[in-house]
Amino acid sequence: MQKGTGGGRAGIKKIAHGAAISDEKAAPIIVAGVEKIAQTATLATEKVVSTTAEGRRAVSNAAVEIKSVAHATTAAKTKKIAPAMTMGAKKIAFVDSGYGGISTLAAAMGLLQNEDFIYLADQSHSPYGNKSADFIKQRVGQICDYLFFDHQIKAFVIACNTATAIGIDFLRDDWCAKRGLFGKSAPVFVGVEPAIKPALDYLLGRGIGGFVKDSPVRESAASILCLVTNATAKQPRFLKLAKNHTAENTKIIIAPMGDLAYLIEQNIANLSKISDKIAALLSPYAAQNIGAVVLGCTHYCLVKPFVERFFGCPAFDGNAGTAKRLVAVLSQNDLLSSAESGSFVEFLRV
Repeated sequence: MQKGTGGGRAGIKKIAHGAAISDEKAAPIIVAGVEKIAQTATLATEKVVSTTAEGRRAVSNAAVEIKSVAHATTAAKTKKIAPAMTMGAKKIAFVDSGYGGISTLAAAMGLLQNEDFIYLADQSHSPYGNKSADFIKQRVGQICDYLFFDHQIKAFVIACNTATAIGIDFLRDDWCAKRGLFGKSAPVFVGVEPAIKPALDYLLGRGIGGFVKDSPVRESAASILCLVTNATAKQPRFLKLAKNHTAENTKIIIAPMGDLAYLIEQNIANLSKISDKIAALLSPYAAQNIGAVVLGCTHYCLVKPFVERFFGCPAFDGNAGTAKRLVAVLSQNDLLSSAESGSFVEFLRV
């Protein structure tokens, strides 16, 4: 929470309410708008490797577009671009420490076009990747308190790999139990997992997503490089996932990326500024015959083209898998919206 505010749900409520009233609550961003934020963010890195003035200008222009879309609230206040949230409707909340989870939200909105969403960016504590496990559990618990009890949430998507690895089981078990939420009274929780299996399938020539069997699959001895935050790298949940998806002659290299998420969050409007720093973080793995890269932090999705160009191989993220899992969980629990009024997204920053 911001300096000088109270702790817990009340503090979050106060900050989120103030931020929403001042510049974001009246900003209903439709599917195309959210997708534009995510897509433009990645496009902004496609020419980062270029040293020409033209390449730099392209990056700068794309980055400016990210900022204008992400903060285009003034126009939204005077021009209605989406229907207002139905009073009493149950919503789907996306929680991340900043901009990273927007790419996850975009994937979900592509499959759930009649749901209402809330996206909460905990920017006052971004990124989570360098925080302690105890702090992350406490923080996501406070945020879920605020959202669940004040915004009628039916499902939470923890759109942060670190918070998923550390806090998803805590939320499903302890958080719900302490609030007397059981069965249908409890919200459902979906997390983001590193896409290690899709990366392994690609290396083994099975084909996945846009990478089909006739793609230039690397030799069987190629490695999967898993880019993660410092906190995720130590979590048993993540380490078990990595161990369970191995194959003969193929190894997984776990690469903690230090302050990369912070750099992306702080330079979202001009990602070209951090191209040299990204390259420096990746360079220790350049000679290790990397055949596929796993983006184990939703912030890293925003520099996906740069990573793919650096290593000359595809990079995989968990957004599509998370979106599909969300649809499945909502369906299994009879929580899919029956409305046909389109989607509404409310952005909150705390």
